[in-house]
Amino acid sequence: MSGCIDSLPIVGGGGPGGAAENFIQAANQGNAEEVRSLVHPESPVRGEITGSGLGMMEEADVSVEGTEVVEQNDDSAIVEVTASVRGETGSLQLEMRKDGDQWKVWDMA
Repeated sequence: MSGCIDSLPIVGGGGPGGAAENFIQAANQGNAEEVRSLVHPESPVRGEITGSGLGMMEEADVSVEGTEVVEQNDDSAIVEVTASVRGETGSLQLEMRKDGDQWKVWDMA
């Protein structure tokens, strides 16, 4: 999904790519409750992602350009998110893991 996402609902597709996109959109919108729901409960970076890191992401004005699942098995995946941050395009890798039957963020690189 591209373009300004500030006023759009969180609508990423399914699978690990959709969950990654939903996570970035929720963080950009400052939706702490949604961000927490998209981070794996056992993630080693859960506190960083849902604490002060959320404020930094909200201030960054992120626009998701696309997602690509670069590696996937039954319960984990690596998703590369291409995004524009304050007009600069770059990529971020999210490690996703299953929590039950839902894909959630495990780590960010």
